[in-house]
Amino acid sequence: MTDPLYIAMCDFGKLGREATVNPEHTRRNVVDMIVSGEWLDVLWVRQMNADGTWSDITADIAEDVFAQLMQRGEGCPAFLRDWIDNQLNAGDADRLSLHLSGFVQDRAHDHRRAPR
Repeated sequence: MTDPLYIAMCDFGKLGREATVNPEHTRRNVVDMIVSGEWLDVLWVRQMNADGTWSDITADIAEDVFAQLMQRGEGCPAFLRDWIDNQLNAGDADRLSLHLSGFVQDRAHDHRRAPR
């Protein structure tokens, strides 16, 4: 079985949009690129399967990003605040900061997207 291919569309403002595709990238690489800030203003992430089907996994990737940030315990970087809140729930970026301060218990396993 072939691993899925991940495609990320980033918005570069006046410079336009660019889709990033690298057959070597794993789901983990995609999450790491977003967390590190290497990919900014990600509009969507899609997963292309070996059978030619694809899925929009943007919200799933956002949950993985949230979980990684929660695990790191460093709060939410400014460049990700709006993205986290838009992809998941308004206020989730703040939850990461509250977690950092020790105000919120670790509930990364309980995090769920609000219905849209």
